[in-house]
Amino acid sequence: MEIDRLARLAVTEERIKQAQAKVQENTEQQCKIAEEKLKQKQENQKEKRDAILKALQERLQASNEKIREGKVALQKSIETQSKATEEKLRAKLQTMEEKRLSILLSIKEKLHAKSVQNEQARKDHKNNIQIKKEILGEKIQNDMEEKEENRQAYLKQKVDRSVHRHAEEIQQAKQQLRATEATG
Repeated sequence: MEIDRLARLAVTEERIKQAQAKVQENTEQQCKIAEEKLKQKQENQKEKRDAILKALQERLQASNEKIREGKVALQKSIETQSKATEEKLRAKLQTMEEKRLSILLSIKEKLHAKSVQNEQARKDHKNNIQIKKEILGEKIQNDMEEKEENRQAYLKQKVDRSVHRHAEEIQQAKQQLRATEATG
């Protein structure tokens, strides 16, 4: 009977270990899934950024074409108009160029800020995963220690009962022996 209980305890401990291993495996799987989602998100953002840059380059090319057209118009204007008209066109082209450069610079700054933000989010996510792993490891260790303490207490209680029962049997045997000696 004692052996059966110990065997059941061993089976229970084995099941606990298997459950803990499964929890650890599930946690690692969730971490991998989260990392894959983050990578996918970053790839999507990179694709969006590349598409935006491509669109901007196309707009820049169109803008450059307009600037070239403006320069041709300026050459004709120089030939036909006075110096005052020439100065107005140059000022207008300069303003357009400054605006274009300003827009490009603003877009580059926004893209850089977004990239930095994404990198920080990835680092934060990685740190959160590490913290969760550590907390889970500590919890598993604490659970195992508590189970071991409970098992030791249970075994001690069983041994104490067995010793007490054995002492009672010895006491009864002594009493019977005295009784038989007294009658015999």
